[in-house]
Amino acid sequence: MSGSNDLDALLLEAERAVASAGSGQALTEVRARFLGRKGSLSELLRGIGELSPEERGRAGAAANEAKRRIEEWVAARREELERSATDASLADRGI
Repeated sequence: MSGSNDLDALLLEAERAVASAGSGQALTEVRARFLGRKGSLSELLRGIGELSPEERGRAGAAANEAKRRIEEWVAARREELERSATDASLADRGI
């Protein structure tokens, strides 16, 4: 892992991508892009084994925190999208 700058940039990109996802399908794709097996976070973690034990611990903790934050953003956005769909459905029915 080449440092916290890479992780910070990844988090910023993930936050923007999650916020701009306009559907559940788009959100699923964004999640996979960042957290999937071939995702951006996984790419950063591939180099963790080359770090010293002290650095490895810090890098692992930072990566886990990044994953947690991205998961939270995805869950919150999914709720927003579902709420919007429900509101639209009720409005269509005149309720």
